[in-house]
Amino acid sequence: MRFTEEVELLNEEMQRVLRFLAWRQKSWLSKAEFWSQRPDGNTPHGEGLKAYAQRQAHIQINLASQFSAMWLPIPKLIAEACQQILDSQQTLNATKV
Repeated sequence: MRFTEEVELLNEEMQRVLRFLAWRQKSWLSKAEFWSQRPDGNTPHGEGLKAYAQRQAHIQINLASQFSAMWLPIPKLIAEACQQILDSQQTLNATKV
């Protein structure tokens, strides 16, 4: 059934986006750590690079949080749609008898 395939793809894609954003956050945090450990990390340039990396990490986690909140009702909507499809199929089958 095409509908179930699309639902599976949607769920997988949402999970991949969240995993990607978590990976990006970790990547930016490791860059911030890298700059803080360098000898020139306490210079204005090093501090700026560290602050930029920390800001980017914060952006990634905020995006993930916003997406999670937006996607929270989706499983319920999917369940309702599946039930409506099932009901319509049962009605269709009942009228054929």
